[in-house]
Amino acid sequence: MKQSVVIYDQDCGICRWTVSFIKKRARSSCCTFIAYSSHRGKAILNTFGIDFSKEQYIVYVKNKSVSIKSKALLQILRDMGGLWKIFYVLILIPTSFRDRIYNYIALNRYKFSKMETKALHNMRREYKLKPLLKESLSPDPFEQFGLWFSEAEQHIKINNDENSEANAMVISTASKSGIPSSRVVLLKHYSPDGFVFFTNYESRKGLEIRENNRVALLFFWHNSMRQVRIEGTAEKLTGKESDLYFNSRPRESQASSALSQQSRTLENREMFENSVNSLVISGNTIKRPDNWGGYIVKADYFEFWQGGTGRSHDRFSYTIITEGSHSKNWDISGLYP
Repeated sequence: MKQSVVIYDQDCGICRWTVSFIKKRARSSCCTFIAYSSHRGKAILNTFGIDFSKEQYIVYVKNKSVSIKSKALLQILRDMGGLWKIFYVLILIPTSFRDRIYNYIALNRYKFSKMETKALHNMRREYKLKPLLKESLSPDPFEQFGLWFSEAEQHIKINNDENSEANAMVISTASKSGIPSSRVVLLKHYSPDGFVFFTNYESRKGLEIRENNRVALLFFWHNSMRQVRIEGTAEKLTGKESDLYFNSRPRESQASSALSQQSRTLENREMFENSVNSLVISGNTIKRPDNWGGYIVKADYFEFWQGGTGRSHDRFSYTIITEGSHSKNWDISGLYP
């Protein structure tokens, strides 16, 4: 390795400031800067058997020798040239003392740089699924959804992923003024007629659907690295259909739905839970409240996405060409990743 290399934590504000400081003040291009999470950075670290721990936020490699912690910083200052090399005299301070100060700064670097959350731009994984081809898709998006939904369920079972639910979906709504909001709900039924979920009609999503019934659904199945976007209009189910589902729910869920003022401010959690428990053990029939029931989302647009190698993901959209009384004809188009 002919040129010196600085390997640093690019997610750390102090580290990025240090790199910028060196670049601006070094007399010449004294070294190359490489993020530790990059492929090249990992390769160099592996070559020298370095474990980039949380204290080692800068590693200096020069002439096949490696320096870490405070020694790395002092050697970088020396190689910057000019007056900066004067600071190398600090190498005379015992290593244990220097590194004690270094470790304190390194362990608290996110706080010092006012970064309470870590940047995520280097968190990525490669997807190596069989390419999704247009000719392999069903001409009917509902049928294609059913195939992927079944496969997602199988992936969850195979991976024993008890925390995943294939029927979990994000529903996005917007007020009449265009302010969007999203949340996760559970799909309870799907068919060529649409996608059904249940909620409180007085919740934020219920009120927004009342103002603007255009909604979007999103299913993301991380085990199979697929997602499906669906757009359409939301319509209320009949009272009979909502009653049928409500009466099938566990008694605790019935009581919670009957007493919850969903999306409103909850002043006393304990009082609410006591009310729910009292209704559960009362033995009284719990009727579905008028402000609780189901919606069916009647889809008019689908997009199927599957992760691909090198971010060349596979995407196909379904849009309605013609719509008859009992069937719809769909156009399938490939989309850029």
